[in-house]
Amino acid sequence: MTGQELVKDVFPDATDQQASDAIWHLTSFPFGSPKDGIDVEAWYRKMLEEYHEKSGGDINKAYEIADQEMDAAHKEFKERHPEDHKIVGH
Repeated sequence: MTGQELVKDVFPDATDQQASDAIWHLTSFPFGSPKDGIDVEAWYRKMLEEYHEKSGGDINKAYEIADQEMDAAHKEFKERHPEDHKIVGH
C-alpha cells in the first residue's frame, strides 16, 4: 500500500493532494518506525488514526492539530535548551 493509499484508507474524503501531503505532515515519514522490528505501515497507520480521532475525521483540522503540537514541542525545546538557539532570528 502506498502512503497516499494509506492516508485515504484512514481519511476517505481526502483529495489526492491532501493524501500526498498528509503522509509527510501527519506521520514520521520518511523516517519509519521508532524501533526496529515494528511494521512501518502499521506505525504510520497508528499516527494517522490518532489524528483522525483528534480531528473528528477532518484532514484539514488534523493538519492544524499537527502544527499546534509541533509548535508547542518546539517552544518547549527552546525553553529547556536556550543555549541551542543563539542564531540571530531564531
